[in-house]
Amino acid sequence: MNKNTQTAILFGATVLLAILVVVFSIKLRLDDSPKQSVEDVMQQVAQENKELEEQQEAEITPAEPVIETEIITMVRTTDTVNVRSGPDTKYGKLGEPVPKGSEFKLLEAEDNGWSRIEYNGQEAYIKSDYLKQFEVEVEVVREPSNEEGESGTQDGNGDYDSEVDIDNMGSEDVIVEQNEL
Repeated sequence: MNKNTQTAILFGATVLLAILVVVFSIKLRLDDSPKQSVEDVMQQVAQENKELEEQQEAEITPAEPVIETEIITMVRTTDTVNVRSGPDTKYGKLGEPVPKGSEFKLLEAEDNGWSRIEYNGQEAYIKSDYLKQFEVEVEVVREPSNEEGESGTQDGNGDYDSEVDIDNMGSEDVIVEQNEL
């Protein structure tokens, strides 16, 4: 036998020996591990399903919508007036003058004789002398929404948010009725 053949036979025997060692070690590990019957596995799966169902039942169920009554302070113009970007005549006019009888949500009646209102989705000012305040009763349907604390959601105690931002109401907030007081 030449040297190459001897090397090949020795290499083959070494590989065969390594494979046998691996196979026997795997067999020994399998023999030492606990065996589960199909019935045991089925019982374990059934138990896990039962626990999952109990967990799902324990989660908060959707709450019913709640109708709340809110009072909103509004103003009505007593004459044709300019709407301004700030509380003084030095501030620019926002658009054309608004006619007598126009109504706006009052944000604040300031001590300087100007009222801060909501005008076309932004804050604006009108001289308070040309405004008459009144209140509006608004019924709002609060639908429970997501878990991120948006207006209209329940907190952990099952209470609803009570603050209404009538101009930034979400799709879960619906005005049912509006009555001037």
